[in-house]
Amino acid sequence: MRPGASPAFFVRLASAVALTLAVAFAFAGVRGNGWVLIDDPIYVTENPHVATGLTSTNLAWFLHAPHGGNWHPLTSWSHLLDVAAFGLDPAGPHMVNLLLHIANALLLLWVLRRLTGAWWRSLAVAALFALHPLRVESVAWISERKDVLSGFFFLLTLIRWKRWTDSPSPARYALVCVSLALGLASKPMLVTTPAVLLLLDAWPLDRPVFTQSGAFAERLREKAPLFAIAFAFAALTWWMQRATGAMTDGTALPLAARAANALVAPWRYLGATLWPTKLGVFYPFPDHVAPLAVAASVTAIAACLALAWRARCRRPWLLVGALWFLGMLVPVSGIVQVGRQGWADRYSYLPTIGLAIAFVWSVAAIAERARALRVAAIALLIAVCAALGVATTQQAARWKNSETLFAWTAKAVPGNVTALVGLGNAYMKANRPADAVAPFTRALALEPRNAEVRERLVLVQRTRGRDADARATAVAGLGPATSARGWFDVGELEARLGRDSVAIDAFARSARLDTTQWSTQAAWAEALVRLGRAQDAAARFDQALRLAPNARSCNRRGCARRARTPPLATARSR
Repeated sequence: MRPGASPAFFVRLASAVALTLAVAFAFAGVRGNGWVLIDDPIYVTENPHVATGLTSTNLAWFLHAPHGGNWHPLTSWSHLLDVAAFGLDPAGPHMVNLLLHIANALLLLWVLRRLTGAWWRSLAVAALFALHPLRVESVAWISERKDVLSGFFFLLTLIRWKRWTDSPSPARYALVCVSLALGLASKPMLVTTPAVLLLLDAWPLDRPVFTQSGAFAERLREKAPLFAIAFAFAALTWWMQRATGAMTDGTALPLAARAANALVAPWRYLGATLWPTKLGVFYPFPDHVAPLAVAASVTAIAACLALAWRARCRRPWLLVGALWFLGMLVPVSGIVQVGRQGWADRYSYLPTIGLAIAFVWSVAAIAERARALRVAAIALLIAVCAALGVATTQQAARWKNSETLFAWTAKAVPGNVTALVGLGNAYMKANRPADAVAPFTRALALEPRNAEVRERLVLVQRTRGRDADARATAVAGLGPATSARGWFDVGELEARLGRDSVAIDAFARSARLDTTQWSTQAAWAEALVRLGRAQDAAARFDQALRLAPNARSCNRRGCARRARTPPLATARSR
């Protein structure tokens, strides 16, 4: 026993252990989950700079190169460590994610206890945060290591800020800067952390922010190095995503559409927090957001903030919690759009801590009025945490593999082309082309102009030997926007059906759109040979050899056609 320890100490220790066990039990199923065909191939399994393990070359690579369209070297290095320790067995990385999440739950409990002195309220916030099914995406998805890792350093930054405010010194301030830099090197979403520290100054640290003349300017000046670090990481991330094409330009999604989605998104996160059902891995960017919905959202946000501002003296946690939530969502609001999602569960990992703080402290303030209210509040929080834990267990099971994940998402989020394509890809990877027909067909019906979906449906039909169906699907998509791949598919199918004269025209169109593919030239040459046009065929064979001099299967006497089978799609989350 700890000398001099009070009974309260052991009660608190037991409650922390109970929190650990509850989180571990709720997420226990992730250990048996596998890789998924969204980001995991890009980040780990098919990334040569990760799959080859922990080497000096790979370590150096991620200092200057993007990873899945992002720059987060610390997260990238953690994947290298996974491969070094576990190979490509997904069980190890899943457990690392879970252990980091448990550490974050305990660290949040410790941080809030140090900031406020309120153990049980802090425990309630930590439990609501850690057991919520919105956390499943960040924990059960190996590629989202960036969430749990950045969350650890974010919370470490908060506790180190508390220590600096208790006793300022250059060494303690340096530790704050280091924690923030490590967090940003894990995920750049932490760029708003200095603003969160400003909120904590107001409450619960009770440092003058608005109450004294010049206090706000002083609080900003002392955080100038932190804002500079955040700005540097933000600029580097913007440049990297712009250079790699991960950032959506204004032609694909106009600023007005992005702004409208950003203004209504906080209510979607709030709704999912209060009623976490039908959670999926991907939510498509909305085709249209009604101006009335935007106006209502802005009005409601302004009204909530105004009420919180009026109550800032009596209930300061309301304003701090609301601004924490809204402020930390800004980097992922979609004003600068990366990817095709409208919003995502993973983006709520740290922002919703603000909501939990506001909720728990408000319930506790009401419960202080009478003993019966305190009992009711405790019962309510226990019941909510138990319900969240059950929902989390169910949601973690849906991440077992690509098939279960995409099948559930397609059901939970109707009209989700990305989920349907992912499900079709999962069936194809499992060598079940007959099952892949339905999701690809449904996806094509939703987006008839989606060339990628059409090409995959053609591939499935060809794999099943349904050449006539494949030709009909391919020809139906022909138009001014048809890709080189699309014309190649048509040419291949026409040739297989004995229509070489039509195939030649399709190969010619494909070659004009993409001059780098030797297989197009070779297939074109074969069709010419069958038509008896040997001289024209020789020219095409020569061009194929110039494009692929080491392709031994291609020569003047003949060429084994090679269909350019596209790799399984792996949608990027960022």
